[in-house]
Amino acid sequence: MGKKLKIAFDAKRLFHNREGLGSYARTLVADLKKYYPEHEYYLCTTSISEAYCDARFLDPKSYKILSPPPAANASLWRARGIVKTLKENSIDIYFGLSNELPVGIDKLPIRKIVTIHDQLYKTFPQQFSMVDRWIYARKFKNAAASADMILATSENTKSDIIKYQSVIPDRIKVVYQAAPSAFDSFPGGKMQGSYYLMVGSLNERKNQLAMIEAYRLLDASHRKPVYIVGRGESYKNQLIAKIRAYGLESYFIFKENLSTSELVGLYNGAIALVFPSKYEGFGIPVIEALRAGKPVITLRTSSLPELVSKYGIIIEYDRPELLNEAILQMNDEAFRKGLMAGVEEHLQKFASENVTYQVIQALLG
Repeated sequence: MGKKLKIAFDAKRLFHNREGLGSYARTLVADLKKYYPEHEYYLCTTSISEAYCDARFLDPKSYKILSPPPAANASLWRARGIVKTLKENSIDIYFGLSNELPVGIDKLPIRKIVTIHDQLYKTFPQQFSMVDRWIYARKFKNAAASADMILATSENTKSDIIKYQSVIPDRIKVVYQAAPSAFDSFPGGKMQGSYYLMVGSLNERKNQLAMIEAYRLLDASHRKPVYIVGRGESYKNQLIAKIRAYGLESYFIFKENLSTSELVGLYNGAIALVFPSKYEGFGIPVIEALRAGKPVITLRTSSLPELVSKYGIIIEYDRPELLNEAILQMNDEAFRKGLMAGVEEHLQKFASENVTYQVIQALLG
């Protein structure tokens, strides 16, 4: 790979987010160290959360932590002051893992890479306040203008970046997200299952309500238990109210704050993943389910069709009767087995070694 390089990451999400961007950052940074240990890796963060702290990233033999000077304002350092820190440490490459780059980094003679995960503030604006949309607009504009290369987590996200940020296609490279290493141990191919599984934050965009509305119309003889894994108190209360109103309390079980091993266990015992999200920049539960040998029921929206491919049922419209038809098909074990034939080849697109190789090529230019 050539000379030893100093590669620095925006590690805020790595140290502070349990899921989503945090999982992406931890998986990718750990895989880069695993497959390309010849480089020096620096983690830029204003603080470290004990709740999500991973001992791997605190090992000084593997990673060096870059933090603001004692008298510096933490927020301003991350937004701008970090540029001086990168220069002082002779960093060769800076990688913004979560949609943004510091202001002024374009003045540094180093390579600048950013992963843009979605354009959610544009495609699903009702999830954000006016102030948040304004902040995101400024951050995305700066990142798109400053980066030498933008990594998009799906073809759909690439299209959204081109549309909303006016970036030429040649400056964007699609690199899918890899599942965390804990999911490497999935046995795969187990068709038996006794329940349906839904995984993701509980909110209107993730659309867990679709399953409840479908079950209201589904004949009781075809209903299986449904595990809903995720957090979001307000939307959860709405879901529970609907479940009670329809008399479906015996079918829906809520889980949150699961360990990775507990989540793996739930995937392994599921019939299929039901993922009726209205928009996803990527959608890691889809890959986790396929790694477990479980098909997926999803909607034809955003990145989901390219992730699921032919290894599930893609519903054209968000309608209860269409979801019910998919459930009836998925209840048939022989049908599920046929769906999953050849999934191993599809999953190579998301294999950690392949993903990491594409990332290191982008970093090295």
